[in-house]
Amino acid sequence: MTDPHALLAEYVTKGSEPAFREVVARYINLVYATAVRLVDGDTHRAQDVTQMVFSDLARLAGRCPQGDARWLAAPAHLPRRRECDAQ
Repeated sequence: MTDPHALLAEYVTKGSEPAFREVVARYINLVYATAVRLVDGDTHRAQDVTQMVFSDLARLAGRCPQGDARWLAAPAHLPRRRECDAQ
């Protein structure tokens, strides 16, 4: 099993869609479950949050600190996203 940080690095450096799909497949349930808790069980909003997390990951992966995947979890998502945007 490939390390998720290596998969993200492959996505960033080579534009590997299979690597990004693997990251999504590994973390989508965690992100969605966390989002459901954050939006008080509203599954439609949780789906939107989950989509935003992975959309932002695709867009910002190259600007975030290497080895730091904490922002994949929805509660940490917004603060980590701001940190990546500032770089």
